[in-house]
Amino acid sequence: MLSQFPHNRPTALLLIPSVIAIVGTADTIRCMQPRWSLYHGGVLLLIYMDLMAVCMILFLLLYPYMLWIADAR
Repeated sequence: MLSQFPHNRPTALLLIPSVIAIVGTADTIRCMQPRWSLYHGGVLLLIYMDLMAVCMILFLLLYPYMLWIADAR
């Protein structure tokens, strides 16, 4: 009920978490080491997790715009 699901509206407020998630991913990438080790593998898993979160945030940011464009036709 809080999200008003059938009537999704685009909001620019989702830009804030998307920028924060991208900066967090860049900070995680900074921790990579040139030689492979278990630490390197753990950081690689964290990067994949960060990319999944960024993709989900961007999907939730862009999905209402696509619905809005489809309704305008």
